[in-house]
Amino acid sequence: MAKVKFTAKQTRSGKLGRIILDLQDKDEIKWVTEFFKKKLEYEEKKETEFFLEVEMSIYYKKKTLDQWGLYQELIKRLAMKQNCGKDNIHRGIKYNCYPDNGLKSSADLNIREMSKILEYTISECYEQDVDVRDIQCLWTKWRYEQPEEPLAGSYRNMADYKLAHPYCEATLEPLLPDEGQMVHIVSVGAGGADEDWNRMRLSTKVHLMIQHNKGWIPTIELYPIIEPKVVAAWMRAGVVPAEYKKAKVVNQEEENQMNLF
Repeated sequence: MAKVKFTAKQTRSGKLGRIILDLQDKDEIKWVTEFFKKKLEYEEKKETEFFLEVEMSIYYKKKTLDQWGLYQELIKRLAMKQNCGKDNIHRGIKYNCYPDNGLKSSADLNIREMSKILEYTISECYEQDVDVRDIQCLWTKWRYEQPEEPLAGSYRNMADYKLAHPYCEATLEPLLPDEGQMVHIVSVGAGGADEDWNRMRLSTKVHLMIQHNKGWIPTIELYPIIEPKVVAAWMRAGVVPAEYKKAKVVNQEEENQMNLF
């Protein structure tokens, strides 16, 4: 889980101080806030002037080498397509993703910012008919195997999600804006939410003829690229199918047997 950086600035008689706490869980904000509230009430009873300002922001880890490596390969292919330098491609992508902070050093990008850049670059490759499906498979696997999905909650709505995914997430085939369907991984009735972690854009064919008729497990078998996201949604909703758990146990036992030879 991302750390929460809690910063409190306090001024007494013109002096400025700062307290920084790194909280491991967002729930801790509540009791920390209560602490400073009580502290403020206590200080207000004194004759000395006292001012307390509290800032809270989510802290994300730095981008990883895996992310950077995938991104470098993406902009290399875009540069070849456009017959220009990688640096030009990089500056344009970074500015389009963060127009208010496009000049931020790449070395200072955090894991969430780098993830947004990666996702945007992949969608740009689709727009320019650059085949990056091999990189997409690696990116999807990395993304949904992180302790906390780096882009969770970053989409304004489902239309924004579709814009960032101009393809079927199972086949990786391009989709036009009005093509495909946004499906729930875990149904709302079974405890799923209408949020990005529980939604997936699939072609009409994959959704109606495969996923809707046969279920997620056969769909995963046909399209392994969606397994990390589907399993992450099952785990978050607390509804991992017993059939899937059993299949994983059997596969692990078979793998262990193979390793003996």
